[in-house]
Amino acid sequence: MSSQIDKAKKYSIVQFDSSGTKLVEIVPIIWIEEDQKEVFWPLCKGSALKTMVKKCEIVPLPSWTSHTFEKILGSYGSFHDACLKLKQAEDTSNIESSQEDDIGIRRGRRVQKKKDVVIESRDSSSDSELDLDNSLFLAPPTTQISEDQFDITIESTGDQPHPPDENNQQVAVVPEIPQPVIVQEDFDVEQDPKLFLATAADTADIKSLIEGIFELLERQAEDIREIKAAIHTLRANSQGGNLLPDYSIIPPLPIAGRLELVAFEDWLKSSDSHKKLLISYLSTTGGSNTDRNTRQVLLKLIGGSLRCQINYTGKGNKVALENLEILKILKDSVRTRYPVANDDEILGTAKNWFKYAPKDREDQ
Repeated sequence: MSSQIDKAKKYSIVQFDSSGTKLVEIVPIIWIEEDQKEVFWPLCKGSALKTMVKKCEIVPLPSWTSHTFEKILGSYGSFHDACLKLKQAEDTSNIESSQEDDIGIRRGRRVQKKKDVVIESRDSSSDSELDLDNSLFLAPPTTQISEDQFDITIESTGDQPHPPDENNQQVAVVPEIPQPVIVQEDFDVEQDPKLFLATAADTADIKSLIEGIFELLERQAEDIREIKAAIHTLRANSQGGNLLPDYSIIPPLPIAGRLELVAFEDWLKSSDSHKKLLISYLSTTGGSNTDRNTRQVLLKLIGGSLRCQINYTGKGNKVALENLEILKILKDSVRTRYPVANDDEILGTAKNWFKYAPKDREDQ
């Protein structure tokens, strides 16, 4: 490295030729081979390119293109300072703002149809920042997006100069959002609008949303089962001239936790009529065979959190299924629908149902 590039600096403004077009770009110093008069340039574009330049950490890869540069216009310790100097070079054709001759350079621009970008500006300082950023990278024209969806702001510290302009306007500093994950080196959102960049926070929000949807579907499925059970019972009783049982006195189902389970067991033991009413309610549960009917009855009886706290013998400080009244209710309910079902078949299905409860609900 010659003395033209200070090792304490991180960014240089370089003038180089690309396919016959003179470009002036902000380039991390680690991308420059000054002895060979070469600058290495990645294949990505847009916000992905800006992220790579700003982070100033990625070393050149074999797939990058190399260009012979004409001159290094200056080197700077921060991306913010380099942006200010680049803007100054574009406005005056002179990075030092002296009265020297025009160096005859222009920024590289890809010819494309102009698209509007939705940006909310609160004052003139925001306009200044927008002009500065647009001089660096073109916004993707495929969709209308808000400026705060991508990290296109310029960080500023207290001791750094403000952009030189006639009104001495300051650059508005916006809190930086999490950096997007670049899925591939040559990713270009302009070429395929179906692709997008997602942060880790985005994926966590999506996962939470999906879990909420599944919980809602489970509750809706339980409501549908109860409606079907009521219709079935209504039809059966209307044909026999009997009154519809009052299922509203049954405690809330499914049973949510251990305290609710103790109260439910006490309710069953308090009256045989309670047991008969619960069996009548559960016997309307569907299922194409004994195994499926047993599982459906258990779903109606036991909530997801309580399911993880029960096994047959009570091993591991769990609730013992063999001592519960609901086990007898389960057997009688299934046999009401499938008279040939035996205890071993029903009990085997119940043991497996509790054994393979989802582990992620155990702490709920």
